[in-house]
Amino acid sequence: MKKFYLGFICLLLVVVVSSSGVIAQNDDNIRFKLAVAVVIDIVDGDTYDIEYVSGGEGLPTRIEPYLINTPNQTPSGPFGGGSSDCYGEEATTFVRNLLVGQTIWIEHQDRIRTTNFIDRLLSFIYLDSQQKAMLQMILLSQGLGRFEVEFPEETLFLVDAISSESNARDAERGLWSECE
Repeated sequence: MKKFYLGFICLLLVVVVSSSGVIAQNDDNIRFKLAVAVVIDIVDGDTYDIEYVSGGEGLPTRIEPYLINTPNQTPSGPFGGGSSDCYGEEATTFVRNLLVGQTIWIEHQDRIRTTNFIDRLLSFIYLDSQQKAMLQMILLSQGLGRFEVEFPEETLFLVDAISSESNARDAERGLWSECE
């Protein structure tokens, strides 16, 4: 029953997205810019501070991955008292262990989101220069977030995101084991 429900929701999502005209026809329709950076700090599972190595002139040094929403972990400070959503601490720790000090490759379209007065560059984040290991798919496959599509460029990876999340949900990995 769970698989039927998930399949129905995915089908409904594809129908809604395609009827709104945001499904990309192919990779040639959507162009990305590339930047290379080193991850300096992790704010939470889907917010990272970086230092550009190349291609980052004039861009925010805080980035947020497209396609995924991880549970929040609010650090103590002016905007929060250190609270965490279910599995927020685990998602943040996983990303911190994976990324801090590492070089990443960032595909973007100069799309900026401002949260708490801080600009964030929305990006597809890769762990390798060949752009094969996408961070978002790793997080979804480990059950460390839920896929979320807001912009046309994200639909290029919609099928992979649905599959990665579905596999984690079926295997009850990560947040799917304790937070539903």
